Amino acid sequence: MRKIRDPIKTQDVSWRVRTSEEKYLLIKNADTVRYIKAQRISRIGHIVRMDKERRVKRITERRPVAVRRVGRPRIRWEDYVLAGLGKMKIQNWTGMVVNGEEWKTIF
Repeated sequence: MRKIRDPIKTQDVSWRVRTSEEKYLLIKNADTVRYIKAQRISRIGHIVRMDKERRVKRITERRPVAVRRVGRPRIRWEDYVLAGLGKMKIQNWTGMVVNGEEWKTIF
């Protein structure tokens, strides 16, 4: 969170470090969980639009063929994102990803 909210650009186009009081007000007023979920949704849209040859796309779409372990399967990053989209009651999100302007209205 420090990296997200620490530096600030001043009006004379230089950078300065926020004071402790400014940081406290940001943390107090910020909805950090909502921000993180919005970033996840933004990222999955980017991954869906990627070329098939990109490494991140191949890793995300990869389905292992090995024998599964006994017990509950691990929760994947994609599962968290899809659960968030489900809570927001967003349907046909893959169609919305193609249209960038419509996709940006979600978050």
